[in-house]
Amino acid sequence: MKLLRETIRRILLESPCDTRNNKIYMAIDELHHHRLKVHYKKSPSGFVIKFVSDTSYENAAYLDASTINVDLPCHGAFIIGYTEVLPPYRHNSGFGALIYDIALELAGKKGLASDRDSVSGDKGAIRMWEYFYSSGDYDKKPFDNEDGDFTPNDPNDDCEANSYLKHGGDYDDDQEYFQSHPLNNVYYKKDQSQPTIACLKERGLIV
Repeated sequence: MKLLRETIRRILLESPCDTRNNKIYMAIDELHHHRLKVHYKKSPSGFVIKFVSDTSYENAAYLDASTINVDLPCHGAFIIGYTEVLPPYRHNSGFGALIYDIALELAGKKGLASDRDSVSGDKGAIRMWEYFYSSGDYDKKPFDNEDGDFTPNDPNDDCEANSYLKHGGDYDDDQEYFQSHPLNNVYYKKDQSQPTIACLKERGLIV
């Protein structure tokens, strides 16, 4: 009985912020330090996330994603349309990792995929998708190319790949090479409980 009481007490006292990884937690601390709040709006077809100053009401970071940004099914995933961390928060704030983490939580079981037309070649953008591909915290599902060459009996995975082509890919690449590229997958956060959003709510940093 004593053990049961201790277990219940631990659960009641547990904070959702305790489960965040260091980079995400540090970015949340940076939000608080700079007096920024997270604003988001979500609909069945997309969502927008903004980090907004409490004092100037200017954006510090922005991301939008939609299921209607593309002409092919792409597994029904939310596709990044635009994302940016603005100066002076662009370097060492962790806001890029945080805003993508929130986006993955909002995407839920539909999943999140990169912009199908263009992904910035700077270290932050492409490295983010490389991280999702290799990390054990995410499930992933590969796309077929837009002509459906690899899985002709499953049109649901057909997806544009212009961003992949701009990062050294080729129309003639074989299935294994194409589908092992980080830009040619949709990603799902394994923990679907939205722990980062829960932490932000606990700290009063989300609207």
